Amino acid sequence: MPKRRIIKISKPEPTSPGFMDQPQRRIIRGISKPGPPPISIRLDDDVRETLEAEARSRGLGLATLLRWIAAEAAVRLRRERIREQSKAVGEYVSSSAEAGEFYEDWGTPRVEGS
Repeated sequence: MPKRRIIKISKPEPTSPGFMDQPQRRIIRGISKPGPPPISIRLDDDVRETLEAEARSRGLGLATLLRWIAAEAAVRLRRERIREQSKAVGEYVSSSAEAGEFYEDWGTPRVEGS
């Protein structure tokens, strides 16, 4: 039977606006599950030096900074995809009488008797 894990939730002071808004999880003692396999990337020397300098200025390691950059990019891409899908729905509703009727009945809450 695996040992019990104790996880401490702490919220670090942000080093820049929006940076690491989510609590950090650290395993204090016990066992941890293996994570996904690591990703290996090659960086040009000047890019690596720039990123290392930025990581040092924030008091982070390079890997932590790269994870943060990747997470921020994933959020941005997800939001862009949602906006594109919303635009496609809006275009469909504006071009379809049936969809327009649906939104006329269901899309906007109304107060009855006003």
